[in-house]
Amino acid sequence: MFILRLLSAIFLTKSVVSDVEITCPPNEVLFPCNCDSEVAVIMCDIKDAEICNIENITSKISEVVQNKSVHFELAIGGVKLTKLKEKSLGSVLYSRIAIIDTGLKSIHKNVFSHTSHVTYYIDLEGNHLKNDVFDALRSLPTLTYINLSRNKLTVIPSHAFRHTNGQFQSRLRVILLTQNDIHTISGHAFFYLPHVSHLDISENELDLIGDQAFDFDDIPIGRQIHLTIDLAKNKLHSNSFNEKTLANIHRPVKLKIASNNFTHLSESIFKPFLYKHENNSIDVEANPLYCDCSSLWLHRNMHIYRNKVLNHVCKDNRILWSYNHSEFNNCDNSFFL
Repeated sequence: MFILRLLSAIFLTKSVVSDVEITCPPNEVLFPCNCDSEVAVIMCDIKDAEICNIENITSKISEVVQNKSVHFELAIGGVKLTKLKEKSLGSVLYSRIAIIDTGLKSIHKNVFSHTSHVTYYIDLEGNHLKNDVFDALRSLPTLTYINLSRNKLTVIPSHAFRHTNGQFQSRLRVILLTQNDIHTISGHAFFYLPHVSHLDISENELDLIGDQAFDFDDIPIGRQIHLTIDLAKNKLHSNSFNEKTLANIHRPVKLKIASNNFTHLSESIFKPFLYKHENNSIDVEANPLYCDCSSLWLHRNMHIYRNKVLNHVCKDNRILWSYNHSEFNNCDNSFFL
């Protein structure tokens, strides 16, 4: 209920309200939903409601909308909704759709077809969706925000955000995939997404990141966008990345690998990444890091790295930068991992 109240507050503050007049059907025929015609919002959040017959509700709203150019907001949460069929959303246009904590298990790949060039915001958090959800989302070329957190995803497919006509969903800015069961990021999963600024894949099952998982096309507009990649609370370790994993991210990046199992940062992998852009950084908080010869490359250039490698606390609870140079005297200066 809290989520729906929050969504309600967001949706009801929409900046543009259509000047096309409509009259929503009575709420009693839309149960467990209600429709606000003044701001074109459909809300379904009646506590303990039975299965939500979304087809019946959207068909009644479609009748009053007909061919009028009205862009609705749709927010469903708490009620039971297990499947979105091809015609479940009717002939209504939706600018934003949020279906949260409903038990949704499947979405027909064409369910968004009618509203495809209008919808820019999709929130499907807290359901039981699997990898085929990406097929349904491919029909939405104007998306800027996707939230698939707390579902049953296991793989992010190659070109996951590529429109069915071959064009990429290049307007995307935020992708949230946290708290799934993701163990694989396929090559070029996020390739042509020049505007993406926040990619959250935290709290999943990742233990290995492949060569091309984070390959981004090198185009001028993308180079200006600061990107945060959150990989915290996975099963990552010091051998999870190779020398190609981060090589083709052509923009400033904040990489968050907190609460994993890194014992050290490999110089051959992370030094090129940190040098690639002056604003590149790595947050390594809450990893079992050893401050030994494997971290000499960082310590001897701490004037460069102390602002780029964040929260580097060693297993003895000392910060790497607090170590004295003499504590590395036994290290070979050519030590290279």
